[in-house]
Amino acid sequence: YFIVYEVMTAQEFNKLVVLLNEKLYRFAFRYLQDADQSQDAVQEIFIKLWNQRERLSELNSVEAFAIRVTRNHCLDVIKARRTVSLDDNDYFKDRISDDNDPEKELNKSDSLLKLTAIIEELGEPHRTVIRMRDVDGYSNEEVGDVLGLSAGNIRVVLSRARKKVRQELE
Repeated sequence: YFIVYEVMTAQEFNKLVVLLNEKLYRFAFRYLQDADQSQDAVQEIFIKLWNQRERLSELNSVEAFAIRVTRNHCLDVIKARRTVSLDDNDYFKDRISDDNDPEKELNKSDSLLKLTAIIEELGEPHRTVIRMRDVDGYSNEEVGDVLGLSAGNIRVVLSRARKKVRQELE
């Protein structure tokens, strides 16, 4: 017996995958910290996903799969260049409010830099889980799909990651 899957058309691919461009770029940028490399990574991810388009219709969440492929690709790029620079300062700059008090802004910026540094020192999967849940706003199920863990495991990892961050802040 052969199971025949309908191959996804270009139009369906655009609806499901290409619309994730911005989200995948931001995700890749947090790992690679280089705009050109992040854009290249997203293009390579699209090629990988296009080549696997017959499998995409079988998935519960194409987005979760795309994020997992992006994460794995970025980790491969980082390994290839043998340096790990995952500084999120640029990513967080636009999240600081436009308060007129320079001292408040400086304190917020310092706190944000310290928090970012603490998160960067976390090991995997703690770093990825806390980013995806607390920064990107993904659900436990979505994070679990990306990392291949159950939602219950994600809750445990997230709890431990937050505890480590709190301890370091104190």
